[in-house]
Amino acid sequence: IRSELSQVMPIVQSLADDLSSGKVESSSLPTSFEAALEKSQRLFGIGVAYEPNEDVKPFAPFMVRRKGQAPYLFQIEQELDYTAFSEQWYMEPLLNGATWSEPYTGKGQPEPVVDYAAPFHRPGSDRKSEAPAGIVYATLTLESIESILEGVSAPISGYQYILSEKGRFVTHPRRELVRAGGTIFEEAWETGDTALFETAIRAVKGEQGMIPHVDPVTGEAAFIVYEPIPELGWSVVTVALRN
Repeated sequence: IRSELSQVMPIVQSLADDLSSGKVESSSLPTSFEAALEKSQRLFGIGVAYEPNEDVKPFAPFMVRRKGQAPYLFQIEQELDYTAFSEQWYMEPLLNGATWSEPYTGKGQPEPVVDYAAPFHRPGSDRKSEAPAGIVYATLTLESIESILEGVSAPISGYQYILSEKGRFVTHPRRELVRAGGTIFEEAWETGDTALFETAIRAVKGEQGMIPHVDPVTGEAAFIVYEPIPELGWSVVTVALRN
């Protein structure tokens, strides 16, 4: 998982650097997007969103690649106000730097997704004193991340899932938890599962360990093993039945 998803980060950073240096201009973004999608077949899409000001109008081209279709370009600014505070996929990296987003549904797409995003600056600007000119971001569906996990999972009697930095389910065998945007904290609270709640706290802190567990519904005994993915700020959780 670490290897697969870490490949996305330099693709985004490279385009952000090229925009900051002036090597790539807005008019040539479609070509840059196509090249990025060729580099990683995992990507659902890649885009750039500019921070509007007196001289720059809202501009956010996004190239999407759906199964069985050629990549196509559409303009996010025509669909929504991406600068609204509620659009955290844009605001978080603009204000705080390169990061993986929490799972969300948005940008005119019905599929739950995550982004890796990095800010870029106006060519010639002082990066220490001037605000970013916008962000570059790559989008992956949670379905594609689930397929990565399935491809590397060890043959165990149990199951695995991935948690985001804030404890949201990036993947889970119960897909309704992912679609609802729920957290492991909410699941532990609703089921009264103290071992799961302890797992949530430790995993979100980036810790590694193992906790004995008894399913509060089925009564099955298991071990919960949690391990961080430091590059992403996520954790992989394995529930292994003791039998």
